[in-house]
Amino acid sequence: MANNGSLTTTVEQPIPLQDLSGIVGHRFICTYANGWQYEMYVKNDSTIDYRIHSGHVGGRWVKDQEVDLVQVDVEQPLALRLIMVA
Repeated sequence: MANNGSLTTTVEQPIPLQDLSGIVGHRFICTYANGWQYEMYVKNDSTIDYRIHSGHVGGRWVKDQEVDLVQVDVEQPLALRLIMVA
């Protein structure tokens, strides 16, 4: 972090250093407006398990999926934390 509290990046390090300790070991369930439900369990900073509860491929369970996790902090009144998985 820079002195002003902002994250800094460089050409060599385009993504700010990530502290994912707050989400590792947690389960996230997302229900869309159409009723489809997805679940994600963050195993570590590069591996997740996910399950699709409903929708076209409902019942699918994927374990040990390698991912690039990036945490994006968004200032909102509800203290929402957005997690992007690539």
